[in-house]
Amino acid sequence: MRETFEPDTDHGGTDHPDGRGVRYLEWSYDPDPSDTSVVTEYALLFRQADGQIAARHETHRTGLFDRATWLKLLKDAGFQVERVVEETEEDRTPRDIFIGRLP
Repeated sequence: MRETFEPDTDHGGTDHPDGRGVRYLEWSYDPDPSDTSVVTEYALLFRQADGQIAARHETHRTGLFDRATWLKLLKDAGFQVERVVEETEEDRTPRDIFIGRLP
């Protein structure tokens, strides 16, 4: 959501006992604050059981809208909307969760 979006990075991965594994890097940012989208770049490394490595990269562009727009669109679609603010102990702004119910 526009009001709470913060650029971010994340990384991680896991290994399987047979030697397969995966590692990822995720990088989210807003290249144009005047529009309604953000970009997330994903870099992925896959290790096969035989040790071969494959690398992949993906770019995802997703919508970024303000709270009022989300609420209007959900209501216009016929939902009764409840807004719940996330509880978090992370060092960031809590996010909104919208619960939409059809009457």
